[in-house]
Amino acid sequence: MIMATIYDIARTANVSHATVSMALRGIGKIRPETRERIMAIARDIGYRPNTNAVALKSGVNRMITMLHTPHPFSKIAVELRNCVRNDGYELNMIELELEPSRQRRSFELLLESNCAAAICQMTWLKPLEDLVEKFLAQRKPLVVLGPPQDWHPMPGLYGITMENLNAVGECIDLLLKLGHRHIAHTVYSSGISDVHRFLTEKLKAAGIHDWDPAFHCELHENLNIFEQGYLAGGKLLEEKPGVTAIQCFSDRFAMGIMRRFYEMGVSVPGDISVIGSENDLFAEYNTISLSTIDTGGDLMGRRAWELLCRHLNDPALPLESFIETVHARFIPRESIGMVSEKSVFFKLRENIKQRGAAAKR
Repeated sequence: MIMATIYDIARTANVSHATVSMALRGIGKIRPETRERIMAIARDIGYRPNTNAVALKSGVNRMITMLHTPHPFSKIAVELRNCVRNDGYELNMIELELEPSRQRRSFELLLESNCAAAICQMTWLKPLEDLVEKFLAQRKPLVVLGPPQDWHPMPGLYGITMENLNAVGECIDLLLKLGHRHIAHTVYSSGISDVHRFLTEKLKAAGIHDWDPAFHCELHENLNIFEQGYLAGGKLLEEKPGVTAIQCFSDRFAMGIMRRFYEMGVSVPGDISVIGSENDLFAEYNTISLSTIDTGGDLMGRRAWELLCRHLNDPALPLESFIETVHARFIPRESIGMVSEKSVFFKLRENIKQRGAAAKR
């Protein structure tokens, strides 16, 4: 996409580019009606000032860098982009490698970006600590979204974490109320997550002791997240016979699962309920709107920008280091339904129970 320039505005307004420049900066002796006409044309053609050029002239760096996972339309990225641009800054996005061993290269690019401040994600702090120290030594604040487990305070390093167990609890309570007993959730690492422990305890409290909710998924580097979910959809029915609900770590992963179910003739939510996580921009507009755990991406993006703005507006402000918490919320939509005795999974589970009882006799 070709960006509009002041020359495009000048051509449309039939004035000189110098007049356009003065009108946009609010200086010079220009008739009010001419200034208003220039501003209207600038809005109509989507003109945005070149922040690098502005920085060179004013001496003020107005570039913010975000290290993001390969999904630039996440709510965090969209909200952050809006906040940054509304305050006259520009957002430079660098893709963050998912593989921890490759994240170092992403942070090296961050150091080369010559930005005023940055927002990022990271798996572990220790392997990147020397690069983070170099960045902070320039008195540039850095906000980490979802701080790593080995986080420790460093002046100028801020963290925003997300608490989601209350929202997950609301989701599980609704599923139990609707008759679900065999609820699974996706696990894509070797460790046991807080969500897994929490879900296991919730099911035990409901009298369900013979069911492991973990559905282990492998992530393939050459596949996008929709394709990962599509593959998992086929495996789920083989590995977790009788499952009636699946809670996924990502909305896009859940959409991939739903697509696979559709091709297999499996009804959502008639045969199985599906829940995502994030409240992706597309989740509500899926053919069957996706129930989800809204992880507060917009709140995290907004708060990250507020933390950075404190220092951008007052560079002499002492650099601190702390973590703030954003709370997730559960959003039920069309992809959750009651367990039906007509469900192929309900029948399969009952058959398994009957065979087990017969074997004991």
